Amino acid sequence: MQALFEQGFNREEIFERFIGRDLPEKRVASLVASLKDDTLCQLYSGRNNFLISVMFVHSIAAAFIGYIAGSDMEGQAPLWLAGIAALIPLLFMFGFYKYNLGAYLAFVFLSLTQMPRSFEGFNDAPVVVASGLLITIGTVVLVWHVKSKLYPYFGVFGAKQQGGRFDFSS
Repeated sequence: MQALFEQGFNREEIFERFIGRDLPEKRVASLVASLKDDTLCQLYSGRNNFLISVMFVHSIAAAFIGYIAGSDMEGQAPLWLAGIAALIPLLFMFGFYKYNLGAYLAFVFLSLTQMPRSFEGFNDAPVVVASGLLITIGTVVLVWHVKSKLYPYFGVFGAKQQGGRFDFSS
């Protein structure tokens, strides 16, 4: 599908071409909605680069926190914890660099599922916890915003529908 899209076929034509084959309509619509558009990637590259920069800062902060958390342990544990903690944001950063839809969706999903754990320790350090929570919410909103600009036909769980029909005309 990506090859057809890069050859100049629009999403509606690709959708019509693949509908009625072995795949269900919803799956075909999701595949068509997830096609990477180089024009949109170029148009919103500044926002994506800002997101990559934010993730780089996240990786540095995660490495620092991992090192502090492992400082009570012996041997190489602080370095290992710092490396593992920094690796996760770096992997997301790489996915954002490649304009990978799965990276945007995985980040939002994982961040939202971990958000209830952010409230742990709120009574002990409310300012620190609230600051971390605001940073997390801000990053999730930024990731979702960039994803929505790069993949305008893809919603939360698949292709967007208008009036009960998948519409790729705009």
